[in-house]
Amino acid sequence: MILFSVLNALWKMLERRRRVYFVVLACLLVVAGVLEMLGMLVLFGFIRGLDVNEAGHRRGPIAALLRFAFGEPLGTLDYTLLGGALIILVMVIKHTQGLLVRYQLTRLLSNLHHRIAQQLFGSLAAMPFEDILRFGSLQDFLSSTLEVLRTSFDLATRILADTAIVLMILCLLLFVDVQLTMIGLFLFGVVGFSIYQLLRTQLRKMGRIEHEAGKTVHAALSDTFGGLAEVRIRDAVRLFQRRYSRALGELNRVERKEQALSRIPSSANELILTLAIVSSVFYLVVAEKPLGDALHTLGIFGFAGMRANGAMSRINRSYQRLKQKNERFNKRLEQLRRLTPRVLGSADVEVPSYLSEEKPLPPGRSGRLEREISLRKVTFRYPQSKRPAVRSISITIEKGSFVSFCGESGGGKSTIALLIMGLLRPQTGAVLCDDWSVFEHIRAWQRNIGYVGQVPYIARATVRENVAFGVDPSEISDERVWAALEMASARSFVEELPGKLDAPLSRTGRLSGGQRQRIVIARALYHDPEIIVFDEATAALDNITEQEITEAALRLRKQKTVICIAHRLSTIEQSDVIHLVEKGRIVASGTYASLLEESEQFQRLARVKGAHVERETSNEGPRGA
Repeated sequence: MILFSVLNALWKMLERRRRVYFVVLACLLVVAGVLEMLGMLVLFGFIRGLDVNEAGHRRGPIAALLRFAFGEPLGTLDYTLLGGALIILVMVIKHTQGLLVRYQLTRLLSNLHHRIAQQLFGSLAAMPFEDILRFGSLQDFLSSTLEVLRTSFDLATRILADTAIVLMILCLLLFVDVQLTMIGLFLFGVVGFSIYQLLRTQLRKMGRIEHEAGKTVHAALSDTFGGLAEVRIRDAVRLFQRRYSRALGELNRVERKEQALSRIPSSANELILTLAIVSSVFYLVVAEKPLGDALHTLGIFGFAGMRANGAMSRINRSYQRLKQKNERFNKRLEQLRRLTPRVLGSADVEVPSYLSEEKPLPPGRSGRLEREISLRKVTFRYPQSKRPAVRSISITIEKGSFVSFCGESGGGKSTIALLIMGLLRPQTGAVLCDDWSVFEHIRAWQRNIGYVGQVPYIARATVRENVAFGVDPSEISDERVWAALEMASARSFVEELPGKLDAPLSRTGRLSGGQRQRIVIARALYHDPEIIVFDEATAALDNITEQEITEAALRLRKQKTVICIAHRLSTIEQSDVIHLVEKGRIVASGTYASLLEESEQFQRLARVKGAHVERETSNEGPRGA
């Protein structure tokens, strides 16, 4: 059952002391139901006490209690004041207890949510890089997982709370009149089951319509705004607008029907309750039976039935929402078992991490690159890929050299860079810094590396915080920030910004593509790494900006070990060594001039790239004129 599945997962996620607390809160929910029942008894008992029997004594339990407390019958005024005060006291206790229990339950779930979010964040950030690459958007996964868990647990605890109220009301009604309660249960059960059977098929049908309409709405939005240029060129705005409008209208119609159908069970129960009470009163009047006791009983049943009907309606709505979340909940739960087993109480299961093989450095080692980086017969295949991205590669990169990798897209160039940086772990072979494995000392190794990617990531923060990305603001050295900006040829334009290092940046706007890339180069240099990796860092830039970024990279040679993944061959002409990569293998190595003279593959690549550059240059001409 869905509810038990969710509660079972919740139980596993709670620590031992919080499990005890959860059981206490569950018991207090039952107490809240008892107080709900007591409130109704007190209210109707007070009203009944306004009537006096033949012996002159007031009827009902409240009158009896007050008579016992004061030892004598009370007058109408005294009874009204004391009985009313007792009712108010019971109601205050009932509502205060209910609010406190709900607050503590919400607090428990909020703390659990915080812990899950913290552990899931850490587990996602520590996943092997190859898993991250096929995972899609980690931000969306984290947000949606937390939303599904929070909503499911909240709905499950609401159902528990309302179920406790319904059960206690049922106990009250059994205490008042067993026969009438059993008749009511039978009547409401038959009607409820019939309504459920009638609505189930219709709700499933509407669910399918809603799913398809939702897909159409999403597709219309994606197609229109994702391909807006083509949509406008082909004058297809009206076509996509009609698709969007039709699907949105269908969604609205389904939503209206679902809302109307969701009210049917509650309305039907209320109507049956009303008919039952009216019929009972009519029967008593026609039969000329005494109405005093009967009306008191019917009043309790009417009021209790209304309260139970409201609680059952809430249970139904919560259960339906829980049912809608069930598939996503189970899917996320399975992913949590793999990514963060500690959350589910499986602390003995090891979570894969890029730090899982981290070892202390050998005595006398600083962790810095001293002589060379070497790849020895390295092979790597991405998960669910049929062929290796890199096949048995063996190369050596000397300290202080400028080494580049080029080739057609998809050949394995960026994979080699990720392997060198220790972000991907090869299935066979070794990646060594001097004579030690980078994967056994990954933190020490990665402190050697500065990285500049194809798409520069600019955080919504100041220039200072972007350059010293990942450093606590209180620990940032402005001197090192300016030095990094100077080396990246970015100091001049930063000094012209309002606020200079305090100038706020965003992911779009304010900076040109070349300026953004220089900020990222400065970021790579802030920690004074031994190695700078440029992974197609000029691919998205125009020729002039590319030349400026290339010159900034060339100024780093001899000071740093520069590894460049080339999109354009003009970027790597002055490399000490160029490795030509095809289908995961290095098919040729040498200087630009030697490769151009000796390698047919490189000659072919140079012709293709040269023609591409000529087209770009000719296209830029008119724009600059």
